[in-house]
Amino acid sequence: MTKKSEEDMLLYRPPLSETSQARIFTLIEKCINTQRRLESAMQNLSDESLREATIMMGDTRSYRRILVEDLVKTYESAAVLENIRIIEKAMTLMAPRLENICRIAGNTDE
Repeated sequence: MTKKSEEDMLLYRPPLSETSQARIFTLIEKCINTQRRLESAMQNLSDESLREATIMMGDTRSYRRILVEDLVKTYESAAVLENIRIIEKAMTLMAPRLENICRIAGNTDE
């Protein structure tokens, strides 16, 4: 790759697409809802379930921080798209654990 083409790539950065923005907003909302449910459930948990809920709470906070950082970027990079994919997958994997923790705590409302 020539020096000129590298400079051109740095100058032109496509903006964050509406689709990516929508996916980020949806994931942030899921993180917030997950945190609320965990906070409610944690009041009735002990030992292992509480430890797992605490870890999940930390995870969702980290996800939100990454998503907000990606949202304020003025361009869409492969890293932003990869962050979205990773967090979508993590939230999907987290859902059954969340339901189990809420069931143990007796908080089944969403």
